[in-house]
Amino acid sequence: GNGSKVATTAAKPANPLAIVGLLPVTINVPVDQPTIQAAIDIAVDGDTVLVADGTYTENIDFKGKAITVTSVNGSATTTINGGGANSVVSFKTAETSAAVLNGFTLTHGTSIVSGVNGGDGGGIFIKGASPTITNSVITNNQACEGAGIFISGGSPVIQNNTISNNTGTGCSGGIGGGGIGMVGTSSPQIVGNIITGNNMTISGINGGGISLDGVGSPLIQNNVITGNTQIGIALVSSTPQVVQNLIAHNTGGGLVTSATGTGMIFVNNTFADNSELQSLIVPSGQASAIAGDLPADAVVQNNLLIATQGQVAVFCTMVLPANFIANDVFSNGALAFDAGCGTPPTGTSGNISADPLFVDPTVDNFHVQTLSPAIDAGNNATPIVLPSTDLDGNPRIVNITVDIGALEFAQTTSTLSPTSINFGQQLVGAATNPQPVTITNSGAAPLEILPFAATGDFSETDNCHTSTGIAAGGSCTINITFTPTVRGIRTGNVTVTSNDASSPATVSLTGTGIAPVVVLSVPSLTFASQTVGTTSAAQSFTLSNTGDAPLNIASIVTTGDFAQT
Repeated sequence: GNGSKVATTAAKPANPLAIVGLLPVTINVPVDQPTIQAAIDIAVDGDTVLVADGTYTENIDFKGKAITVTSVNGSATTTINGGGANSVVSFKTAETSAAVLNGFTLTHGTSIVSGVNGGDGGGIFIKGASPTITNSVITNNQACEGAGIFISGGSPVIQNNTISNNTGTGCSGGIGGGGIGMVGTSSPQIVGNIITGNNMTISGINGGGISLDGVGSPLIQNNVITGNTQIGIALVSSTPQVVQNLIAHNTGGGLVTSATGTGMIFVNNTFADNSELQSLIVPSGQASAIAGDLPADAVVQNNLLIATQGQVAVFCTMVLPANFIANDVFSNGALAFDAGCGTPPTGTSGNISADPLFVDPTVDNFHVQTLSPAIDAGNNATPIVLPSTDLDGNPRIVNITVDIGALEFAQTTSTLSPTSINFGQQLVGAATNPQPVTITNSGAAPLEILPFAATGDFSETDNCHTSTGIAAGGSCTINITFTPTVRGIRTGNVTVTSNDASSPATVSLTGTGIAPVVVLSVPSLTFASQTVGTTSAAQSFTLSNTGDAPLNIASIVTTGDFAQT
């Protein structure tokens, strides 16, 4: 049923012209039909089901129809709640790419082994179908396999979605796939998605982000696969094209392959900061980027395979393929390659082993700095046509040669205003009001700013450090505060290092610490002998402030047999 919507009028019949296929119509939910499923049931090929804002508690099935089901205002305001009863959305009647689901949050779907969909696809269940899924959030669903999305057969398009916090549960074994699980000879396109925080710890293939088992030729391109539990991508007997993805912060490793098919391609990916397996090729627990089997005809080209500190980057159960070309394989504190990989290819075929100099991994900014060895170090002769833009949508090849990794380096220009601040006089130990400095990106490429800090008696807060940098024409603000620790003139600066062609730039900071200084004209007073119970003549001393700030006297107190005015 429709959880938060109540129909107040009788359902309207479908357009009779549409019924005979003469005129596509738009069926509005809940105005024309009270539920999304009711609208699907009366729709015919070519129709659009347009869903108003709200939460709809139901489990929908496209029933083989070439229709578009879309929200009015997008996933932030339109939710389909599966209520824990079944998969939230099912495609299992040979739907084609003309079956479109767009702009929803799909949540609280649960597929159990004894249920209708056999424990597969908590959020979306796809079997023998090729629908198009776009601009949706698939989150907090549960299933044995493919907790977020399950795909068996067909060639669906999964594009520009966020697939997050889905959990594999309710069984042991299986193909895995906390975010997406794929099995069979399907050739899906997984493009431009954020796949994050999914959990697949039950025994089996795992693949907290994506799992593939016997999948023909899937395209996995331009995805951010991060923070998933138990392997970013797990491959079994599959031949994917993995192009221009960022795979980071996944436990169990970045990518693990086994029993692989032929024709695997890995081009221009960035693997970084994965735990246990770190980059692209290894069985669980062996390395950080990659672990496992790579067939002799596999192509691994232009990738950053960067290990977590102290972990091996690439672990091999067989010798690396000949087409291991122009990769940067690096580990700080451990071997770049496990002994099973054969003779390390570093120094041949364009392969290097050097710190890529990421801008700021603490905020997931895996762009590279100006002096990175990955810049212009790739090989343009890839087995696929390189995308025209990088993972961020910026030009892929800025100079003649492609960079290594998912993100292309490009210089820009920027301005700082002001370039100096004089805070004037300030009491020692007290903070001034913050003074702003604006950094403006005046160039065409994003401005990537390295971490910085104010020096001296100055501190700063800012909004300048993001995973994507400061967009062309955009700006960020540094708020600087002065808290002098001693009297006198104090100096400091903030140095901004970035991909600005004239980097670094400096904001100079000055201020003067002031404080009162108490001086007493005599250090002590000595009185002559005095009869008990009588009062002596007064003695005087002078209290002076020789400092540069007012002295505020709260009280003057005498002790013992003495009094004062």
